[in-house]
Amino acid sequence: MKDLLKLERYHKQAWDKNKVKELEALNKQFSLNLDCKETYDLLRLQVFQESLKNKTAFENEFNKFHQVHVDMWENMTFKERNFFIQKDMNELKQGLKNFEYHGKVYHIAFFNELLNVLYDEQTAILDLPQYFKLYNDFEKEIVPIKTYGLKPLLANMAWPKAIAQKGECVILFDRDINTFFKLTVETCETYPLYEKSSPNQSLIIDLAKLLLKEEYLSFFAALEANEMMSPRLEKKFKRVLKRGVL
Repeated sequence: MKDLLKLERYHKQAWDKNKVKELEALNKQFSLNLDCKETYDLLRLQVFQESLKNKTAFENEFNKFHQVHVDMWENMTFKERNFFIQKDMNELKQGLKNFEYHGKVYHIAFFNELLNVLYDEQTAILDLPQYFKLYNDFEKEIVPIKTYGLKPLLANMAWPKAIAQKGECVILFDRDINTFFKLTVETCETYPLYEKSSPNQSLIIDLAKLLLKEEYLSFFAALEANEMMSPRLEKKFKRVLKRGVL
């Protein structure tokens, strides 16, 4: 069914070109060598973009803390500085997207475990000379986004939001372009809905579950019943049903 009625042939919406250009610029700036024509690599670049925002947020908050306490800075030990900065950063952290990996909290999906732990638990290291380079010169520390599998995507660090998961398969949905993404660690399938449709959250969840269970006939039937097919696709779907080739 999914091969017979490829939604991409009938529903051709795509992400905003200017937003994609921002991803392309990041790909070039940090020499990530991802393919911006591939959907999965664009999702990885979105995770990179969100991680970079998190990294900057940590650094800005630390700098603000340092400026406020500059008069007493030299009289505090590293442990004291870190203790107070952690208290100050609690509210910030609650607003940042993150995921757990091997029992540790990761806010920066392009850093390894050590650097994530340092940013999260030992933020005062940003005042140490050996870590100054992390502000601007950190390319050598970058690890591939795919290192952490689906976890950053499940944590909504890309533009589409996680809707359902079964084992090593996850379904994301992006309301801006009315598109489902069915992902495993290695594969990415897209299921764009009719651009003019407005499915509610309950229906989105039901459709995601059908995709997880690979019940494609039921998925397409639900699209047709809820006016989420373009007129051209709807005609094709009815002709296919009438011929009984499903």
